[in-house]
Amino acid sequence: MVNRFQLAAALAGLVCVAWTVVLLRYAKGCPELPSKLSRSRVLGEILGIPMLAWAAYHVTKMVEPGSVFGTIAIALVPIVALLSWSHLDYLFARAFGGLLLLGANHLLITSFVAQVPARSAFAVCVYLIGLPGLVLVSAPWWLRNLLEKTRDSAAWRGGVAVVWTFYAVLFLGYAAVVHG
Repeated sequence: MVNRFQLAAALAGLVCVAWTVVLLRYAKGCPELPSKLSRSRVLGEILGIPMLAWAAYHVTKMVEPGSVFGTIAIALVPIVALLSWSHLDYLFARAFGGLLLLGANHLLITSFVAQVPARSAFAVCVYLIGLPGLVLVSAPWWLRNLLEKTRDSAAWRGGVAVVWTFYAVLFLGYAAVVHG
């Protein structure tokens, strides 16, 4: 049976594979990709609404059961989604940053529950992928800048692709090896 860690690690690995494909296949051939992707409102909402709901779920777990704050957090999800659509720029970059943050948190929790081998090294790797999430939430134009550098420079493209490939292999490898 697949446990939560295996599912989370497999999904994280597939996200890393997708970013590697975007960087290697589309970054150079689509000159408008850095600006359009990082600022995409539609993709930002598609990714952002589940991230807002996931964050609201975490709020409900942090407050006392039945607390008004949990209800408010859940009620704010559609309101924040609507306000984000109309007032925020770089919506996809922010949503992707939220995915990195929430995904790192979930991977850390489930990896400790699953007692994965080399937990401390795995935790460091997960924290290192969560840090760009913090940056993208607060400075989302850095995703555009990174995509521009990968578009214009083979060295940047290769280096960033190696990092994403490392994480893809790490997460997919852990998903295949760790059994609940």
